[in-house]
Amino acid sequence: MIDISAALKHRVTFIAGNRKNAGKTTFLNCVLGPLRAKDPVAYLTVGIDGEKQDLVSGQVKPQVMARPGDTLLTAQAALARTDGLYEIRQVFPYRTVLGRLVLAVMRRDGFVELVGPETNRQVTTVLQYIQKQEGIHTILIDGAVNRLTQIATIPNAGYVYVVRAGRRNLEQTISEMKRLFALDALLQREGPCPENCFQVHGALTERKLRDLPETCDEILVQDFTKVFLSHRQIAHLQERCRLFFRDRLPLRFFVVNLFDLDRETVLDQIKDKQLRERIVFNPYEN
Repeated sequence: MIDISAALKHRVTFIAGNRKNAGKTTFLNCVLGPLRAKDPVAYLTVGIDGEKQDLVSGQVKPQVMARPGDTLLTAQAALARTDGLYEIRQVFPYRTVLGRLVLAVMRRDGFVELVGPETNRQVTTVLQYIQKQEGIHTILIDGAVNRLTQIATIPNAGYVYVVRAGRRNLEQTISEMKRLFALDALLQREGPCPENCFQVHGALTERKLRDLPETCDEILVQDFTKVFLSHRQIAHLQERCRLFFRDRLPLRFFVVNLFDLDRETVLDQIKDKQLRERIVFNPYEN
């Protein structure tokens, strides 16, 4: 069984997902409780989270309950709407439609709407500030749907992948989980690219595979976010040559939120024991 708080403590972790309303913000709320008891924690989002309704679909969304001692990033106008008490620690020179981004420490409970950086460079700057200036090393980032490139914005970051699994999308969901799990198993290569190694600049796509030299023994990619191949394509490629990463961005675990099926139905489709051991089902039940 995965110890969720131990897996996230003293780490920068992005919460990614396979679709809108997969349960990323609910998972954030779920893990903040045990993490607060262990260590100072900071959190932010990429986009907007914690609002009462989705700005696009109008669907009711889980709000973010901030507790005293929490450090969080949001925009000035969003922070002004909280019913909690806070202290502003830093104002960043990044503007959003709701004002500049500010870093605040909560002094009294309150619901907070999170507004985050709009570019990967801004994400990097904010995370480095939290680590170096505030001395906080347990950081959670509620990511936008499928924006996995954000994980590469800071060294040693990892991610949790949250999925909403139902009968209609089960095959696609499991296929993506297998793909990410296979990529997580690949090794990091340091130093220069050896002989007969094809170094990929940018994204590794199906089209780029056609340019592989016949003598290629290895392929070197920057990180897993640059791989745009299906699970089947990755498996077929590994029969031909070995795939390495320049930077390894670890997958912490999967969170599977069950919609209209049970966990046995999901596990029946996953034969790999190691993959099964990396799944947390409906953590909110506990």
